[in-house]
Amino acid sequence: MLTVQWLPKYAPELNDIEVVWHDLKAHHLAHQTFADTQALDRAIHEAVTALNRERSLDPLVKRRISA
Repeated sequence: MLTVQWLPKYAPELNDIEVVWHDLKAHHLAHQTFADTQALDRAIHEAVTALNRERSLDPLVKRRISA
């Protein structure tokens, strides 16, 4: 059975990836500039890898994300 649920136009609290993007931008990519899109792409991939490594060390510990 398929149920359609209408969501607000922008509802970050309903989108789990928003928490991850916030963490990446605030802690892994903050205060950096990038020479080109390739450098940005590399930095994002490195940040995601670092974030995954951090979370895999102890996945049961919930990280505190500052607002």
